[in-house]
Formats: sequence, structure tokens, C-alpha cells
Amino acid sequence: MHFALEDHYLNRNPHVSYPSVRAYLPEEPQAGPVYPISKTLSRYNDYEKANRFTSACGFIIYEDHGLGDSFIGNSFVAEPVHNLVSRAVVFPIGTTFGSKRADEEKNAEFLASTDNWFRPTSIRSGPDGALYVTDMYRLVIEHPEWVPMDWQRKLNLREGHDK
Repeated sequence: MHFALEDHYLNRNPHVSYPSVRAYLPEEPQAGPVYPISKTLSRYNDYEKANRFTSACGFIIYEDHGLGDSFIGNSFVAEPVHNLVSRAVVFPIGTTFGSKRADEEKNAEFLASTDNWFRPTSIRSGPDGALYVTDMYRLVIEHPEWVPMDWQRKLNLREGHDK
């Protein structure tokens, strides 16, 4: 989302009703599709969310030249449940922005792994212009509070703690 104005500017006049200053950027609705190349594992929650954004994190707007000029201003977001990093091309729309998948990634991802333990959680631009991706290399990334008890008994929730 893009917040075109901060609330404190609008709150200066309590007698005016303003339109929403929030703009939703992606052309896909929330929890849009993703294109993992890893095996889809059995899910213990959100069954309908397989191959859709469920754990987006590590968002960054790339502002460097290391990947090439066509990547400047693109957004990158990690999706650890599906073992991938997704990219979107961001473009201006009036006073706000929109975004869409890059043409070469209409049905693919910028970075995807076949390894189900690949759990990208943070993305940053490095001093060399490369993207640095933090991998929380684990079998289970959910907090036990969100894992049903019958599944907790089947899974080793700490597996990979030493990675």
C-alpha cells in the first residue's frame, strides 16, 4: 500500500471528510498468486492459500544500479512459506503508484527454490548493488501458537534451529 498523505495533515481540519489516502499497488488482489517451484507441502491451516501470498515480508524498493537500470524502482518481497522472492515493476499513477509483475515473470518468480527449507525473510540492497536475501533455513517457520496441536505432535518445530 502507498499512503499518499500522513494522517496528521488530514487531522488538522476535523470538519472535512477526505477520501482514503491509501492506494493498493498490486494489480492482483491481496494474497495474489505466487509461482513456487518447490513441492507444495501439506498445510495445517489456510488450505485455500496454497500458491498464494500468505507470509509476505522483507519488502524493499530497489534503488541501485547493480541489477541493471530496468530494476531501479522495482519492489521485491519475500514469501517464506512458498520459498521464493517476488518482484513487481512499480510505476506512477497520478500522485500515487501502481505495480505489476514484470513481463518476463508473469508466471514465474524473480527467485524461487526447490528447497522447502529455503525461507527468505529479509531483502536488502548491498554495497555492491546486489540483493542480499536472509534465509531462515527451517522446516517450520510458523510460531507454535498458530500450529494446531495435532500437527505439533507430528512435526519437529525446532528442526533447523542450528542452521
